[in-house]
Amino acid sequence: DAGIHEKDLTLPIGRLVASELATAGATVIMTRQTDVFIPLTGRSDIANNSHADFFVSCHINDSGGPRNMSGTITFHHKGNAISRVLAECIQHEIAKVSGLSNTGVWSDGKIYPQSGFSVLRNTKMPGVLIEFGFIDNAGDRKRMVTDQFQMAVAKAVVQGIKVYLGDAKAK
Repeated sequence: DAGIHEKDLTLPIGRLVASELATAGATVIMTRQTDVFIPLTGRSDIANNSHADFFVSCHINDSGGPRNMSGTITFHHKGNAISRVLAECIQHEIAKVSGLSNTGVWSDGKIYPQSGFSVLRNTKMPGVLIEFGFIDNAGDRKRMVTDQFQMAVAKAVVQGIKVYLGDAKAK
């Protein structure tokens, strides 16, 4: 359905990730609970001011054209080895459950060579930006709108963090 927008998917997935993290014993601070726009620097400020241990930014990709891109990608800030390991742990878990192609772990420098992504560049803790799929790909979109997909990837994000922390083994 072309009437689905990124926010229709990211907010529910973000809420599920938050719920799963809280169930696992984490204190969770969301940059938004409702459909409001938080400026990029505001997102970083919220994370930094709360002294968070991790920053996880949930997104749905858009190829911006007819390239028919598909799959999940987890980004880390270029040159940040710790965030790269976190991204690898999370992406590995998402790839097992998403039902979409595993597009891999990318440096944000692949998209913005000079600066990377604002939210990853400006946060002081290990951080990732997850693209759960492509909204303009009919197959990805059909899968992403399902409750099963949203719960599975939310649990996978938490499992990836646990693996990163050494609290769980990669399945």
